[in-house]
Amino acid sequence: MVASSALVLAILHNIPFLFAVGIFSGYMNITGYAILRQKRQGFLNQTGLLERVTSVLMLLFSLYFLGYGIYILFQRDYFGLVFIFFAQSSFRMLWQDWRLFKQQGVAPSTWLLVHLTRMIGTSIAAYTAFLVVNSSSRVSLVGWFLPALLGVPIIVYWSRKLKKKRTL
Repeated sequence: MVASSALVLAILHNIPFLFAVGIFSGYMNITGYAILRQKRQGFLNQTGLLERVTSVLMLLFSLYFLGYGIYILFQRDYFGLVFIFFAQSSFRMLWQDWRLFKQQGVAPSTWLLVHLTRMIGTSIAAYTAFLVVNSSSRVSLVGWFLPALLGVPIIVYWSRKLKKKRTL
């Protein structure tokens, strides 16, 4: 719902950044759910139609984010770095998904780490969208950063905890 509403609002109000947030959070949500579904059904290293279509779409949007970010930078607008960050993060997740589906050097318990990081990332995007849309212009800057400032340490904590547990 959050990703869909972000995409609709971004298109209606011509807000490229909100569009990027919608695509990015939608991808994290779909893949976070898909990895849990695969784990439950016992076929972690198999890609279904959902995973393939989502990955191809994310790859295309990642290329768009990269190109748009570079374009904005050439306009002397440093906000282009945000789009480049989305592209870089998307490429990293796509690489992680590809390795996970092919089971190349991936621990079997990686599914939990992928699920947690993607779902917490989706939550960060949802809270960001809520705070920005429902805040006055004076505090909207806080809305853009507060969810990430609170959510990223949670991702780091669980990532370290799960990685440590896998090595024991």
